[in-house]
Amino acid sequence: MIKKAPCILLLVYTFCSCIMAENFTPYKIKLQGIGGYIHPHDENVEVLVHGPALGGEIALELGTDGSESWHIHHNFPDIGIAAQYLTLSNPEILGEMISLYPYINFPMVVTDWFSFYLKLGGGVALATKPTDIEGAIEANRPIRGANGLNKDFNFVIGSTANVILAGGATMEVRLSRNLRFTSDLIFNHYSNGNTVQPNMGLNLANVYAGFKYIPSYDGYVARGLARVPSTHDRFSGEVIFSGGSRQRYYKDTKSFPIASLNLGGYYHTCHQHRIGIGLDGFYNGIFTNDPALSNSFRRTNITTDELKNKLRLGINLANDVIVGRFTAGLQFGVYLYDPIKDLEPYIDPEDTDQTRKEKGLIYAYDIEKEDGWLYTRLSAKYRIIDHIIANISIKTHLHKAEFIEFGLGYAF
Repeated sequence: MIKKAPCILLLVYTFCSCIMAENFTPYKIKLQGIGGYIHPHDENVEVLVHGPALGGEIALELGTDGSESWHIHHNFPDIGIAAQYLTLSNPEILGEMISLYPYINFPMVVTDWFSFYLKLGGGVALATKPTDIEGAIEANRPIRGANGLNKDFNFVIGSTANVILAGGATMEVRLSRNLRFTSDLIFNHYSNGNTVQPNMGLNLANVYAGFKYIPSYDGYVARGLARVPSTHDRFSGEVIFSGGSRQRYYKDTKSFPIASLNLGGYYHTCHQHRIGIGLDGFYNGIFTNDPALSNSFRRTNITTDELKNKLRLGINLANDVIVGRFTAGLQFGVYLYDPIKDLEPYIDPEDTDQTRKEKGLIYAYDIEKEDGWLYTRLSAKYRIIDHIIANISIKTHLHKAEFIEFGLGYAF
């Protein structure tokens, strides 16, 4: 569940705030060492992890001065950009991760000598040794049930380019006017969202320790007064169309289109937060019986190529943090229409002893064998102009990513 840590932090931040004013600092430089635990959530991860992840991170943080209303609403957070380097305990097979990502530090407690923040961020991560696809195909290795034989292949990350999600808590202790000792607990998730197979993903719990240098001060921030939203400002809506592509199984080396249409209505509880309810329509092209595909993808019993099997409809509840033009959100959804659930999990046609149970709206399931009735979506949206928004989202079933999508929408 390490992958869900950034999601949990979104929930925590919207209900927690205990703030004191802090000196305005235009910029800060942060240098830290990292030691991390790689969670063996999958058999292919477990056989490759030989110890802790080790590395470092350097970051530039920019202070907010109250010139924008959201600075005040969020108690003057810091905006950062971080460059991270991590070894993954197995340099021959897993290699290293090199990441660059923006983040925001939300102040929770700030005093003259101690500060505590919640950190949320995400960006791009480059894997130095992704899966050797040609070698794995030649060796005819299955992703599942290899009984430890896959320790000579990286079946964890199949692509060079990946997404990094970062979320956690950061602490600072003042040593002098210009120097702080820092210690963080940050959860990182690396994945390509099935854009390229295989994609088991990596989940890390990292402990950071280092120092923050503050070159200059520029007086105190004037806190100002936040305007209480009017009745009109309390409600909003969005229509977003998104798309992308994903692969089904690493031996296929073929990509399929994915798409979604989201209609959401929101109630703004305050300047920083909103909750909502929405309708989702999904298209996933992997649910086909294309004869050119490998029969090793044993998750569904697909025997036809029908449009109905590629469509899903659902209803979701949303919880969003608003930071100026940017919105970070977490949605939990339930499928109302899902023909694939009646074709999962995979049953060997030659095994006459297995039978498939009838499923209702909510049912017990094994996420390792089927998608199930619950879906989640972690989204980042940016309002380009008044009514036009850009969207990037990761849709998952529990801790299993389904796809990454990119889209545009209309806000009203």
